[in-house]
Amino acid sequence: MKRILFLLNSVVVFVSLCVLVISYIPPTKLHFINYCSLLMPALLLMNVFFALYWLLQLNKKCLLSILFLLVSVKNLQRLYGVHFLKTSTSVSGMDKPIRIMSYNSRQFSSADEHTVFYKEFIEVYKDSLPDILLVQETLISAINKLKKEYPFASTKAKDSKKGSNFVLSKYPIINEGLIRWKDKQIGRDAAFADLKIENDTIRVYSIHLSSYKFAKNAEQLQKRGGKSILKRFSKVFKYQQKQVEKIKAHIANCPYPVVIGGDFNNNAFSYVYKELLNSNDFKDTFVVAGNGFGSTYDFSYFPTRIDFIFVPTSAQVFDHKIERCKGWSDHFPVTTKISF
Repeated sequence: MKRILFLLNSVVVFVSLCVLVISYIPPTKLHFINYCSLLMPALLLMNVFFALYWLLQLNKKCLLSILFLLVSVKNLQRLYGVHFLKTSTSVSGMDKPIRIMSYNSRQFSSADEHTVFYKEFIEVYKDSLPDILLVQETLISAINKLKKEYPFASTKAKDSKKGSNFVLSKYPIINEGLIRWKDKQIGRDAAFADLKIENDTIRVYSIHLSSYKFAKNAEQLQKRGGKSILKRFSKVFKYQQKQVEKIKAHIANCPYPVVIGGDFNNNAFSYVYKELLNSNDFKDTFVVAGNGFGSTYDFSYFPTRIDFIFVPTSAQVFDHKIERCKGWSDHFPVTTKISF
C-alpha cells in the first residue's frame, strides 16, 4: 500500500513540476495543454497532504513533497495567505492610505438575476467605501446611481450593452480612456484613468480578461462534454494572451505609478497572471497581506482566485480583504489599503 501511495506521490510531484513549467509558455505556442495551470491549486494541496502523511509516520519519503513545496513556496502564497501582523497606518499626505476595491459586479444583479443590489452595496460599505472603485461587467445605469459617492468616473464603451469596465474615484480624473480589442469576441474593453492625488498622479486600470462563458452549475458543465470545454479553454487562453500583450504595451508608455485591478478569468498560476505581474514590477496585494484561501469566485466545488489587485513594489500594502457577500454577484469584492 505504501509503495502505491509513494508512486502516486511521485506522479503528483512530476505533474506539478510540469504544470509550473507550462505556465511560463505562451498559450499561442502550447494552447492544447496550457489550461493545465488551472490544476495547480489542487496539485499543491495534494503535495501538502502527502508531505503531512509521510511526516506523521516519520518516513523520509516526506522529503519528496516537502522539497517541491519549498521550491514552490511563492506558489503556495498565491493560494493561501498567512499574515497576522498589521502595519501601522499613521501616515499623511500622499502616504495616507488609499482604499481600492476591484469588483466584478455582474451588472450589480444578484445571483438569481432578479435583484439589483447597488443600494445594498452602498449601505453595507457606507462607512468604508473605497476611495477608488474598479468595477467590471457594470451597466452605466448603476454608475449613474453611484455618482453621489463617486463624482469621477471613466468613459463607458459605446458599443457595450452587457456592461463595461469602469474606474470610479473620489479623486479627480485628469485623463482616461479605453483599451479596445479589434476582435469583439475577445471581450470587454479595459478602462484606465489617471487620478490626481494631492500633488501626485497615479494610473489605475480596470480590466476583465476574456471569459469562458461556462455555466456556473457543475451539472450543466458536464453536458458540454470534455472536448468542447477544452476547446473553449484553448481559445480563451489565446484571447487572454492578446489582451495582456496590449495592456502591457499600454502600461509601458505610462509615466505614473500603476495599479491594476480586475477579473482575470484565470488563476494565480497562469501565464497571463505571471505576464502582467512581471510587466511593471508589480506585487499581488493578496500575496503581501491576504489571509486564508484567496477564493474570489463563487463556483460550486471548485472555489478559485481570479480577481486581483496589483500595485507597484514600491507601494506599502496594509491589508487585503475578500468580502464574501453571498447572494450578490458570482464574484466577491476584493479590497486593499495601500500608500505610495
